[in-house]
Amino acid sequence: MNATEFNARYPVGTPVFAYPGIRPEDGAGTRLVTRTRTEARLSASGDPVVWVEGEGAYICLTHVDPVAEDVWEAAREAEKQAEPEAKPKSAARLSPEREAEIAARAEAAAPGPWAAVELPPNAEFKHPAHWVTAEYTDDQGCSTSEVVADCPWRQSDAEFVAHAREDVPALLAELAAVRAERDRYRERALNAENRSIVDGREVCADCERPVPDGPCGVHSPDAVFQRAAREAAQLRAERDQARAELAEFASRVNELESRLCECEPVREHSDYKRPAFYQHAADCPVNRDA
Repeated sequence: MNATEFNARYPVGTPVFAYPGIRPEDGAGTRLVTRTRTEARLSASGDPVVWVEGEGAYICLTHVDPVAEDVWEAAREAEKQAEPEAKPKSAARLSPEREAEIAARAEAAAPGPWAAVELPPNAEFKHPAHWVTAEYTDDQGCSTSEVVADCPWRQSDAEFVAHAREDVPALLAELAAVRAERDRYRERALNAENRSIVDGREVCADCERPVPDGPCGVHSPDAVFQRAAREAAQLRAERDQARAELAEFASRVNELESRLCECEPVREHSDYKRPAFYQHAADCPVNRDA
């Protein structure tokens, strides 16, 4: 099934069984009980693919099986019952909204540096206390030190919280850098296929016609190469014809040059009032056809 047929039958959000690795008939692999989250399209290698929820990479349509809603619900319920309750669930993918919330919390928190401080036991407290302190200069220019967190049981918790002041912004910056790099490589991949993004759609970079299922048939590198090959063949044929005509012309010139008179003809009589023929030498080329 190609991408166009798949999109005509199955809209975005269709329940599917997806196999990122191998299909079950080919061996033991992973099955995802999920839904499609994009329309199907052609990959850079020309294979019809689609993206599904819970998976970052695309999956070839040969490894995606649309199923009925009741079959999908039964499979989901079976997966939930088979999972151990103590098994930690994998974190959901970071949405733009959640990323913005994290960035806002990091921006609103007290500036650093933060430090994890362990207070030894004393007469009042039998166990050590673990605090996270922040030292900064406030809006009035005063140096401030405050306790931003109290981790009563473990120093490791205090260390985690203290380092979050620098770790969270660093991770957000790294995420932005990785996304920018991904976009650059994506743009290079699109350019390699003579495509670009306009209003969220993939279009031909030359004519801006939508090309959701692959490169433009007119301006793609393959199409341009084929046209260039045809034009080159036509130019070679014209060149060969011109060479043949030139060779024929050169042959005629050589023949004419071979018939040029190189002697000094003599009039048959000296009466210039009467017409007279010129007598050429016996070896003159003019006499060849006589």
